[in-house]
Amino acid sequence: MLLCRLPATRIGGLFTVWGGEKVKALVLIDGASYRAEVLPTISKAFDAAWAEIAWIFGKDELAIETAREQLMRAMLSIVGEERWSVESLKRAALTRMASDYRRMALH
Repeated sequence: MLLCRLPATRIGGLFTVWGGEKVKALVLIDGASYRAEVLPTISKAFDAAWAEIAWIFGKDELAIETAREQLMRAMLSIVGEERWSVESLKRAALTRMASDYRRMALH
């Protein structure tokens, strides 16, 4: 089985992930390994999920950065070794992120 590291390049303390979008992702993806065929699915699902919810966070850079990191964390927490379609991974990550937000709001 071929394993690949997710691409991350350091730019000013932030990490560029897929398409130049900035995400603090060192802890989340640096050194993480996934099968090569999973990477395009993760990338497309992340972009699709973010496209659905980006409007919620307006133009507040801190809110955007935090939300993108939480979305990445949700996505990587569920991707595992299962086979996912882009749509199913997107939905699962958004569901996990919403659940995490609700849990935080209760505490």
